[in-house]
Parts: sequence; C-alpha cells; structure tokens
Amino acid sequence: MLKVKLRSSRREKNKATPIHNETTTVKLEKKSSKQKMKEYRDRLKENPDTYKAYLASEAERNRAYRARLDDQQRERQREKTRIRVQKFREKTKSAMILKTPNDDALVQTKTPKKETKVKDQREYWRNKKERAEKKHDSSKKGGELMKKKIKLCRKER
Repeated sequence: MLKVKLRSSRREKNKATPIHNETTTVKLEKKSSKQKMKEYRDRLKENPDTYKAYLASEAERNRAYRARLDDQQRERQREKTRIRVQKFREKTKSAMILKTPNDDALVQTKTPKKETKVKDQREYWRNKKERAEKKHDSSKKGGELMKKKIKLCRKER
C-alpha cells in the first residue's frame, strides 16, 4: 500500500515577509486557508497516485468524523444542509429563468402561409392514399377491411 505523508504538524507557516531585490521591495500577500487548500489540492492532482491516497485518507477522516457525531450535532448538520441545498436550488432556478427568452417569444402563432402549406400537404397525402387503394385488387381490399374491423373491435373493448 502506498503511504503518503500529507502534512507536517511542525511545518513553518508562511508569514508575509518582504522580498528584498536590488530594485524593488515586494510584500507577499497573505493567502486565506481556502486559497492554500485549493493550491494544495491542485499540486496533489498533478500526481494521480498521491491524489488517490489523499482522497482515501479524506474519506476515512470524514467517516470517523461522522461516526463521532452525536444526535444533536447530526440534526444541526442536516438543518445546515437543507438550507444550503435550498439556496443552491433557488440560485439555479433564477439562473434558468434568466436564460429563457421572453414568454412572448415562446408563443409563436402559426402564420396563414404555414397553415395552408400543411393543409395542402394533407390533401396530397389523402389523394395519394386513395390512388394506392384503388390499385389494390379485390383480395387485398378484403384483407384491409378485415384489419380495420379487428382494430375497431379492439378499440371498443
């Protein structure tokens, strides 16, 4: 098993110390713990093996933490999660509303040109079907009538 030492407990903390250069003096900015952790995770992701080990150790640490929680702490955590999820859903819902176009643009009435085109197309199909049925001989016509009767009987049931 790959064993990785993730952090040292005795490490020196980065203090904001100025860098003295020949020309300028630059003061290092203090990083928040959020920024430090993000950079730390980014460095871990560069090596897949260490990142997998890190994920496994984090999962184990979280399991142990959840096992230690008492009922009151669990209830508090659930409530915080509910609030967080509710805020997230409201935020995504508002983002979706902003992305959709105006209601007026969604409702498009059919133009008379489109309606006549559809009517003409249906008329063409109707005529074509009639011509095809006329070409059938009497035996095929009888078979089609039987199929129609069977369909009607099934619908009535």
